[in-house]
Amino acid sequence: FMYGLDRASISIAVAMHMFDLTGNILKHYPKATSNTISSKTMSFDINYKNINKIKIVEKREYRIFQIDFSYPRKYSDNNIIVENDEESRRKTEKEILEVIQKITGEKLKLERMVYDYFEFTTQQEVGSFFHYYNIINFFYRALVRNFKDLDKTQYYNYTEKEDRFYTTGFIFKPFKGWKIRLYGKNFEHNKYHEDKIFGGLVRMEHVLTRRLIKKLFNSCYVTDIQIEEMKKQISSILCKQIFKILVEEIYRSNEKLEKALQNFKSNDLESIIRDYAEWILDNSIVDDIVTKINTKSYRQLQRYRKKIRIILKLAQSRASPKREYFGNIERLEKFINEILLQSCKVECNNIKHFTCKILSK
Repeated sequence: FMYGLDRASISIAVAMHMFDLTGNILKHYPKATSNTISSKTMSFDINYKNINKIKIVEKREYRIFQIDFSYPRKYSDNNIIVENDEESRRKTEKEILEVIQKITGEKLKLERMVYDYFEFTTQQEVGSFFHYYNIINFFYRALVRNFKDLDKTQYYNYTEKEDRFYTTGFIFKPFKGWKIRLYGKNFEHNKYHEDKIFGGLVRMEHVLTRRLIKKLFNSCYVTDIQIEEMKKQISSILCKQIFKILVEEIYRSNEKLEKALQNFKSNDLESIIRDYAEWILDNSIVDDIVTKINTKSYRQLQRYRKKIRIILKLAQSRASPKREYFGNIERLEKFINEILLQSCKVECNNIKHFTCKILSK
């Protein structure tokens, strides 16, 4: 798995006037398109190498020069491998400063550059993204239950070959200054690039804006914040919160399922599992619940367990969106460790039941 920086926007104060800046930007980037946002704000779509946009904001005694760029695309034509090396990251920032200096003709210091926002990314390779549907679904439900976001968005796509939908991810803002984007990087990459990725890539982006950056790191100056410190603060403060609510959501669903299965009759088993499919994370959880509440003979219990496996295999072969009911305990452990950056052991068996234990570092 990997973690690091993807996209960012940084600002610095410059003396050059708006009119001259506009002329110099268009001279430097002849293919750029300019947009007047207001009488005091101009933006430019650059889309050249790793620079996406430039924005100039007029202040009384100076101008704010904002530059939106990609760290990984400094060295590649894509952003699959994120920036996690401090030395090459600083090199990219120095080159961004040099661009501003060429446009303004002013001598500027790297230490004066501040973040408007940055994207900190975690990513893991998976066999197939749709195998993570149940985990993504539980995670999204946990966020909705615990935070208010009116602009939340889920993404799906459709496969003609199988005549089914599949999830491609979601965007969610838990609170002001923090946006989560969880998605299949392979889908996004393959849409725009000829060199295709085979297999799934689960990517989670934390987009943090200046106010929250300042709160987490006691500074918003670019040179004050190291990549490892970003990882430490994001994992111990932000990811810890969402890990906790994800686990709570799983326990809540397990309780709901156990209640539904109390005193079940053999003939009702299929309809109960079908009705509660959205609350089933994994076959092993249903197996454990049925084993725990069973009052019949061991032979009858074995029949129930076999029947549950058959029902869930049939359900996943027909389900739209596509999903998987087997192997999710192992996937959840991987997701928590590599995407949420929480050191954790996840188990589900007939002795310990479902447990999610934080490991001491």
